[in-house]
Amino acid sequence: MRRTFVFLVLAVAVGFCASGGGAESAAWIWSDGHGVARVFRNVFTNATDASLSVDVTGDTHYVLKFDGKVVGRGPDLSVPEDWLYRTYVIPASAGEHVLEAVVYHGGPKPYSQTSCRAGFLLKGHGAFDEVLTTGKGAWRAADVVNVDYGGETGGAFGAGLPNIVRGSSPEAVSPPDAAFGPVTTVRAGMAGHSPYHHVPPPWRISPTQLPPPVSRRFAAPSDVLPLFVPAHSRRVVDIPLGGYFCAFPLLETKGGKGAKVRLAWSESADKLARNSFFEDTFLPEGGYGKFTTSLFRCGTICRLSVETGDEPLSVESFVFDETHYPVDGGGRFACDDPSLDGVFRICRRGLEMCAHGGGVYDCPFYERNVYFADTRVQFLAQNALSSDGRLQRRVLELFSRSRAPDGIMPMNFPCDGPQSPSATFTLVYPIELDDYLMWHGDVPWVSSQMPGLAATMEGLARFENADALLENLPGWCFVDWADWAPNGAHIGAGPEAGSLSCIENLFYVLALDAASRVASSVGRADLAAVYSARRAKTAAAVVRFWDDGKGAFSDDPGHCRFSEHAQALALLADVPDDPVRRARCAAFLADAPDLTRVSVYFSHYLFDAYARIGRADLIEKRLSLWREYVARGYATPLEMPEPSRSDCHGWGAHPLYHFAASFAGVRPDAPGFARVRIAPQFGSLTRIDCRVPHQKGFVGVSLRRDGNRVAGTVSLPEGVAGVFVWNGERREFSGRLALP
Repeated sequence: MRRTFVFLVLAVAVGFCASGGGAESAAWIWSDGHGVARVFRNVFTNATDASLSVDVTGDTHYVLKFDGKVVGRGPDLSVPEDWLYRTYVIPASAGEHVLEAVVYHGGPKPYSQTSCRAGFLLKGHGAFDEVLTTGKGAWRAADVVNVDYGGETGGAFGAGLPNIVRGSSPEAVSPPDAAFGPVTTVRAGMAGHSPYHHVPPPWRISPTQLPPPVSRRFAAPSDVLPLFVPAHSRRVVDIPLGGYFCAFPLLETKGGKGAKVRLAWSESADKLARNSFFEDTFLPEGGYGKFTTSLFRCGTICRLSVETGDEPLSVESFVFDETHYPVDGGGRFACDDPSLDGVFRICRRGLEMCAHGGGVYDCPFYERNVYFADTRVQFLAQNALSSDGRLQRRVLELFSRSRAPDGIMPMNFPCDGPQSPSATFTLVYPIELDDYLMWHGDVPWVSSQMPGLAATMEGLARFENADALLENLPGWCFVDWADWAPNGAHIGAGPEAGSLSCIENLFYVLALDAASRVASSVGRADLAAVYSARRAKTAAAVVRFWDDGKGAFSDDPGHCRFSEHAQALALLADVPDDPVRRARCAAFLADAPDLTRVSVYFSHYLFDAYARIGRADLIEKRLSLWREYVARGYATPLEMPEPSRSDCHGWGAHPLYHFAASFAGVRPDAPGFARVRIAPQFGSLTRIDCRVPHQKGFVGVSLRRDGNRVAGTVSLPEGVAGVFVWNGERREFSGRLALP
C-alpha cells in the first residue's frame, strides 16, 4: 500500500524566556458553559514580521492553532504539583492574525489523565506580552457544545470514551464569532500576587524539557477515496494502514445531513473481526464537515462505516497526523541472521508507539499508563536507539512525586486513581536510577534524587525480617505473567512458604546493589556503606532458598517451585558468590526442562543473565517468540504470547537492548557512559554491525567471527576511552581499534 507522507514543520523552542514576568505571571482562564471543551480566541495585529513566542498549557489538554492551522498539542504528562508548559515560536507576517486554543476538560477522563480543574494559560513574550498573555490580552471563549462522549471504550480506557462529534470538530473548524463570550480568571498570575511568595492552588507550572513529538501526515490509500454513499445506504470500508500508527484522524465530508459516520480502530484485522476496537462517531450536518478526535487513536487498521439518511454523503479526504516521542536517535543493528532484521523493526516500532509526551505507556491502545517496572526495560531499549535521556529523567521525576510517606510507590503514575502500591515495582526504582546514571550521567540531578532514594530504601527495609529477608511486602507484588498465581504476583508454595519469596529478595539484592553504586557515584559514601552492608546480609540469607539436590534456587522456602526468574536474578545479583554453585545455577537455567518459564517482560532479565554467563546462543533461541511475531505479520511486540490482549506493548521491545548490549556487547563502564566496555557475544552469528548512540557521537562495532578469531573494527567517540574484551583478553583503547 502506498502512503504519502507530508512532514509538518513547527518552529518550537523549549525553555524559559519571558518579558513582563515568566509564564507564572499569566492568569489561568476559563469560561461558562456545559460542553466538554472551550475554544479560546485572540484576534490581534502583528505590527512587523516578527515571530511570536508563547508559553502554553491547559488542563486537561489543549490544541494550539494559529490562523486555523494546528501548531501543537499538550501538555506533556503532568501532575498538579508540576504542570508543564511548552514554548512555541511561530512565524507570523505583519497584519491581523488569529491565535486559538481548543482546551478539553469535561466528561469522563482517561484513566491516565490527572487534573486540577478546567483552565488555560498562555504567556506572550516581548511585544506580545500585553496582547496575548491570558489575564491581559483580549481573549474570548466559546463553549464547545457539539462534542460529547459516549459508547463503549472497547477496553481502551486509556483513550477515554469515544468522541461523538456533530458538525465539525473544533480543531478543524472554529465556532462562529457570535459563539464567543467573556472569559473568567480562575487563578491570577503570580507577578505581584504575594509579598511572601505564596503559591495559590491549584497548579505549579514549569517548562517542559522534552522535545516536540514526531508529527507527520499520511493519507488513506488512494483506492478508498473519494467514497460516495447514496441516500439511505450503508457502506463499510476497512483501511489497512500498512503498519502500527498512533495518529489523529482528519476526515472531510460533503453533504450527508442526518448520516452517521463511524471510525473504528483495531490492532489487527483478527481483533476487528472479534469487535475488539475503539469507535468514534461523526454526525455530518450537511455542507462540508471536518472531523477529528480529541486524543490520538492507534492500531493497524481502521474501519470506516457510513449510514446515510435522506441525503447522500461523500468522503472527500481522509488523512492521519501521526504522533509519538522521537525515540530513534540513530542506533542500528545488523547481522548475518536476516530474521533478526524483522525483530529489530517491530521492536523499534513498538517502542515508538508506546513513547509519548512525558511518559512511556505500557500500551497505546488500552491503558496508556506509565508502569514503573515496564519503563525500566523500555528505557534500556531506548538507550540502544538514542542518547536522549530526557524522557527517562521525566519519568523518574514523576515517580519520585508518587512516593508515599513510607517510601513505597504505586504501580503506575501519574493517573486518575493509581493502582495499588507495589513493593516489587518500588524495587525497580533504584535500579532504573542506576541505569540513568550509567547511560546518561547528570550527576547533579541524580544527587538531587538522593533524599527520595533514601526514603525508598528505608521504606523497603521496614519489611526485613530477623534474617534480613523481605517478607509480607505490601500491595500488588507483580513479577511476571507466568504460571504461578493470579495476576502475575509471585507467592510461595507449600506449608512453610507464607509470603516469603526468593524472587522478591533477589530483586532486593539488585536494588541494594544499585542504590549503593548511585550513592557512591554522587559522593555519598555513608549511604553507599549502609546499602552495601544490607546487601551482604540479604544475599547471605537468600542462600536458604538454595536446593543443593537440584543445584538451583527455589522460588519458595519449601523448595516446591523452581523458575527461570529465580535463577536469572541470582546470576545477575551474584548470589551465591561461590563459583561452583554459580556454575550449577547457570547449568540448571540453561538445561532444566521443568522450570517455570518467563513471559515477554521478564525475558529481559533472562536475556541479561544469559549474557552474564556468556550464552548468547540461548538469547538467539528464545528470540523465536519475536521471530514468530514477525512471521505472523505483527507490526509491534505483543504483551504476552497469544492469546494476548495487547498487540503493542512497550516491554516487548527489550531485544533492542540486547542486540546492542549483549550481542554487540556495548555497555557503559562508568557513569555517564564516560567509559565503554565492548564484549561481543556472537552465539551462532558470524557478523555483527552495530551503532550505539553516545552523548559524544556513536560507539561502532563492525566485526566478523571465524571460530574463536574475530576481525573488524570497533570505534569510540572522540575523547572517550574503552576496553574491548574477547576470549578473556582485555584491550584498552580509544578512538578506533582495528582487529586483524
